[in-house]
Amino acid sequence: MDFAYTAEDEAFRKELRDWLDANLPEFLDEGEIEDASLGDAKANTVRTMARRRAWQRRLNEGQWAAINWPRDWGGREATIMQNVIYSEEMARSKTPGIFNNLSGVEQLKGLLGSLSDAASKIATAKEKIIAA
Repeated sequence: MDFAYTAEDEAFRKELRDWLDANLPEFLDEGEIEDASLGDAKANTVRTMARRRAWQRRLNEGQWAAINWPRDWGGREATIMQNVIYSEEMARSKTPGIFNNLSGVEQLKGLLGSLSDAASKIATAKEKIIAA
């Protein structure tokens, strides 16, 4: 198995790096995600949530928020290797965390569960039709 990056993968990396170079410094210039100078844990949490939402919004505007989604939905239909590249570049650049990432995972699990249930019901109905 060949794990070398393809030319398409390297183009993906360059596009992401260029986007991060253009967007991350400006975002960080607006202040850190957490601000210890606030001294108030609740105020710091509220600020952190607002800054992460802002970063998520910016990622979405650049079509970097949901790279696995279909292009029609604002995604990039990323390959597995492009997901690796995305993680590498986000870590290298020390980008802010995603706002409420766990919620998206839980929603996806629910959706996939619903689709799985529907597929199971369709398969059962198909078996009954064939048996009849």
